[in-house]
Amino acid sequence: MLEGARKEVDDLHAFFASWYQGSIPKTAETFARAEQSLCEDFHMIGPEGIPLNRDEILGYIRDGHGGRKGQKYRIWIEAFQAEPLTDKLLLATYEEWVEADNEIRGRASSAILRADANAPEGWVWLHLHETWLPKNRARLTK
Repeated sequence: MLEGARKEVDDLHAFFASWYQGSIPKTAETFARAEQSLCEDFHMIGPEGIPLNRDEILGYIRDGHGGRKGQKYRIWIEAFQAEPLTDKLLLATYEEWVEADNEIRGRASSAILRADANAPEGWVWLHLHETWLPKNRARLTK
């Protein structure tokens, strides 16, 4: 159960990196990876404290296709932990690290995921809350 949740977090962020780099095509079929991972009433609180709903997030992601093309850009996950809440819900916490424009920034993230056999990795995202990590915690790993 927990391994599948880790795979979902890793794979969705790998999708984001590829999407923003433009290394995968901007098609409905490709973008379905993001749409199928976020439940219909998904919401998040971004690192600036601004709440966003599923449509807003998907619009932002869709519009970002290729925005990092030709740049050094990568995303990776560290310090992943998952705690089952019920037999179908879990709380995942992790650090999301992004290297862009020769700068590395991190976010502490907490997500609630629900088991769903129709989702790409068997999990859908219900809620995500992100907080910027201090810049002096920047990682140079991976």
